[in-house]
Amino acid sequence: MEKITCDFILSEMQTWVENKQVFSPSIFVDACSKLSILVGDETDKLFDLQQKVAEMKKNKIENSYPVSKANVYVQATDEYKEMKKQEAKINRIFEMIKISKLRARLLMDEIKN
Repeated sequence: MEKITCDFILSEMQTWVENKQVFSPSIFVDACSKLSILVGDETDKLFDLQQKVAEMKKNKIENSYPVSKANVYVQATDEYKEMKKQEAKINRIFEMIKISKLRARLLMDEIKN
């Protein structure tokens, strides 16, 4: 059995959207509930990447690079790119969680009426 991860959930949901599959609000809310629990793993990855990037910048500054030059150097690295992608992924997860809350409220309103 495949372990459930944020990447797995996001990949499945992207496939559904790309294939124009209709899925119920309850499936969306369930997926986003799981994402809200698993997002901690993603933030841990982000913190590790931020630490690597900061360490790279520190090393450049210690080697007499001006701060602006150190920043440009670091921003050109794959580690910086991965850090930015990780930030975007986490932001996307939080947006999906917000949307799932709205969908849940709409569903509850439909049930009440």
